[in-house]
Amino acid sequence: MDNHNTKPIYYYLATVNGRITELPDSRLETLQKAVGGYIAYMPSIDANISRLIVNEEGLLMRLPRNPLASYLAGTVVVGDVVLQSTTNFTEDNNYKWN
Repeated sequence: MDNHNTKPIYYYLATVNGRITELPDSRLETLQKAVGGYIAYMPSIDANISRLIVNEEGLLMRLPRNPLASYLAGTVVVGDVVLQSTTNFTEDNNYKWN
């Protein structure tokens, strides 16, 4: 398998208050700490976001709605969310969430 064309994968924490920061790694412990519990995966409707990593029990915990994550998933998403992407948003200052 040719891995020379593989794009790096970036992980960003998108908080309910709209702040986005890059995570240092994608270890399970890091992802669980970022979302505040067990993780679950959701698809994204944005081509630049591979998937969303959410708190599996977020609705049961009555976490607040995450507007950006809800937009990206096309459904209601609650709590802080990790965005998995091949786009480096820290370098692409012109990226528009559309």
